[in-house]
Amino acid sequence: MVSKKVIEKLSYRELLNYIKPESRFVSKSIFYAFEVLKERGTSFSESENERILALIHSKESAEKQANDINHEWDALITEDNGAVELYSNKVIWAFSVLFGVIFGTALQVYNSLKINDKKGAAFSLIFGILYSFFEVYLLTELGEIRYGKISLRFLLSGLGALGLYMIRERCSR
Repeated sequence: MVSKKVIEKLSYRELLNYIKPESRFVSKSIFYAFEVLKERGTSFSESENERILALIHSKESAEKQANDINHEWDALITEDNGAVELYSNKVIWAFSVLFGVIFGTALQVYNSLKINDKKGAAFSLIFGILYSFFEVYLLTELGEIRYGKISLRFLLSGLGALGLYMIRERCSR
């Protein structure tokens, strides 16, 4: 969160860095810096005003688009306080990749049972158990194989997470 009080403490030169065309600051920071500069008596030409306002607008649009993209993964998020609380798709994916598919499966089965999707819970559970046995068997037979910084275990966990994702998408329709 950006605070105007923090921006007000900056020097004139630092504030000018905020309003440069190549500024990497967020829209709200640029806006506050622009306001502070005007409050301190800096006058801007009409073209400079338009350029800075266009910069703020483009940053706001980019931030909104980035925010929309981040929420696509969990597209069914609601602000309804009476809604059933479920583990997010991101959490299920992370647990599958980091701790193993069986843990992601447990979270997905829990979610499915909470929304009375017995078909989704059954498919997820069967897939998770079979895939975990397959993964353990394959890793036992092949040993620890590394491809650069990525291990076979991590790759297989990622594929298992993809399988869980596909089951979730098919059963939620």
